[in-house]
Amino acid sequence: MKKYIPIIFLIILVSCEKNEVVIKQIKEPYVVEMMPGKFIDALTIDSQGKLWLSTSKIDTTIEMPPLSSSLPIRHYLVSYYLNTYTVFDDHFIGAENMVVDKDDELWFVTPRTLYYYNNLEYKEVYKLTHEFDRFDWIASDEDNNIWAGGNSPLIKAIKNSKIIVGIIRNDAVHSTSGHFDKNNNLWITLSYNGIAKRTPSGEWTSYSPSNSALPYQTFWSITSDSNNNIWAGTGWMNNADNLYRFDGLKWEQIIPKDGNGNIIYGTIRQLYHYSHDIFVYSEIAENNAFASNHIVTFDGNRWMRIAGVPQNDGIAGIALKKNMAWFGTLNHGLIGLNLK
Repeated sequence: MKKYIPIIFLIILVSCEKNEVVIKQIKEPYVVEMMPGKFIDALTIDSQGKLWLSTSKIDTTIEMPPLSSSLPIRHYLVSYYLNTYTVFDDHFIGAENMVVDKDDELWFVTPRTLYYYNNLEYKEVYKLTHEFDRFDWIASDEDNNIWAGGNSPLIKAIKNSKIIVGIIRNDAVHSTSGHFDKNNNLWITLSYNGIAKRTPSGEWTSYSPSNSALPYQTFWSITSDSNNNIWAGTGWMNNADNLYRFDGLKWEQIIPKDGNGNIIYGTIRQLYHYSHDIFVYSEIAENNAFASNHIVTFDGNRWMRIAGVPQNDGIAGIALKKNMAWFGTLNHGLIGLNLK
């Protein structure tokens, strides 16, 4: 089912003060009233700058039994391009994470299944069989293959005339995120104090507190910069030991800061690279629940804080393309920032 919903672009970029990137919003809330669904679950962006989103809302058309402890959720598969939302499925199964391949075709994972979206339908590519396994991340390599992992086997999907799925490691790797660098090496963050690298030829190297400067903490996010340095995020509430960089020889701790030189604490859940900048998303928790966020960038010389994105809301993902940064919030809809 397709629907076309025009929207008005409601963001302007104002001048920077104190090294802070500031978004001024003309109207509150931005886009959320016209976005299909109220919450953003996952998002990705293709080479043309078109966003794909999995959104959701509470389905008020379904009546739940009395004293039910759950709420019915309705999901949408949506694209956003040229100020227009297009709904491809208004009864979507929902996505945990999404990625586009080199052909700009969409792939996504639910907790237990990898899907490929083509010709206006999605196809099940691989389903986990063990009841405790789950997918937590999905990534595309330089050869247009799709990889998925988590608390699960590490799998690789090759897209030719038909999709062939191979199990790279049959044992559960317990990885939290995955990323391919410029040399097509796969980097995965591990939930048991470490980071692993797999070369295209299949050779593994593991980095841990026993053989490097990495701390005894779970890592949650990883990316590479324009010089192919590797950045990895970790951390705890009120802890600045949360960001590490690898230059090919050694890991070193990096202290993230805002535009005024204040240290950014919390768990760095997401890392992204665009142009010469690293985008860092950090969460602060209170009583084991999300409390606030910080989003900062680093260009190799200075840190800048991104304002305008609500600090009291979680971020489902950040998409960067065509001089635009898109922030998919959990409760405030889609927010855009012109990076020019």
